[in-house]
Amino acid sequence: MAVLSVAFYNPAIAYADSSEEVTAAPVAQTPAHLLAAERLLRVANVGEQFESLAQQQAREIIYNYSVIINRNIDYQLPVYLERRIAACYREAYQWKFFEDGIAHIIARNFNAEELELLTNFHRNLGMPPGKINLFRNTISKAHVVQQASIDYIFEHSEGCVDQGTELIIQHLQINSVL
Repeated sequence: MAVLSVAFYNPAIAYADSSEEVTAAPVAQTPAHLLAAERLLRVANVGEQFESLAQQQAREIIYNYSVIINRNIDYQLPVYLERRIAACYREAYQWKFFEDGIAHIIARNFNAEELELLTNFHRNLGMPPGKINLFRNTISKAHVVQQASIDYIFEHSEGCVDQGTELIIQHLQINSVL
């Protein structure tokens, strides 16, 4: 799930020098630093974007299930089954389950000055010309944060794909479609 790419997306990224591979050095996490990372997540509205993307992904997965089943056995999934699968995603991918872990990832990868710069950027407070290179360097680390966040979400989420597949197979067997 590309949550943080949405959170940090901005046309300014296009101006960052992507020819250099940037790896984020771990940053010491004090309570104040972690609070700054949490503030960035709130200001950038990552939680709402995360849940919106999770629901969009669930709709796409359900659509793909329907297409596969319709093409292979000429059968339409009932609405109640689609709703049960959607409920799994709605429940399993609530932002509250991932917020703390992603805040730690952000705190580990951005220093205090970078967090302040990103927070001010998302607050539309502008950017001093002397900070443009820092902004470019900061944005160039977004892929590291994005990948770490994807890994975290994968490791800390339920298997809705497995659960959805099982529900579909059970339904098809019970209804003698298979």
